[in-house]
Amino acid sequence: ISRLTYSVTNRLNAKTVAGTGQEAVRWELIRFALGQAYDLPPNKQSERFSDVVGDLIVQPSEQFRFRGDARYDVYGRGFQTANSDISASVRDVSATVGTRFDDRAEIEFVKGELQARLASFLEVRGGTNWDIRAGVPVEHRFGANLRFQCWGISLEYIDRHKSEDEFRFSVNLLGLGSLR
Repeated sequence: ISRLTYSVTNRLNAKTVAGTGQEAVRWELIRFALGQAYDLPPNKQSERFSDVVGDLIVQPSEQFRFRGDARYDVYGRGFQTANSDISASVRDVSATVGTRFDDRAEIEFVKGELQARLASFLEVRGGTNWDIRAGVPVEHRFGANLRFQCWGISLEYIDRHKSEDEFRFSVNLLGLGSLR
């Protein structure tokens, strides 16, 4: 199958006013992307046009960020997926709250994450995912990263709803790769 994919991306960049002897801070304030694909020649088993995919990121400052993405079916089935995240960071602590929706897989989640750098070499994190439709927690994650000059250790415990718990341990050679 030959496929033609087209998209458009719009960006709005921001810049602070620099003080005397300082550099201005530059960042991407808003990014909006929209895309779709078209099959050439049409595939007899499927429709010609793919879903329209959109992605929006808004970051008014280093402390706050919003990201959302969605997939819309152009043949009358409406939104197939939609995800959103709002993040806030203050010094060494960041928090994220988000949603996940997938119509085909019948998934509808609310998630929350918290991450904190406790020392220059120690970072801890925790998160939860709740299934809105069933009203039950799907999984809780707790982890820690220890980083030193050229190596690091990552530990993570995942507590899943149906007793499919997992413990992950990895040793990372920073800048080279990882071993799990």
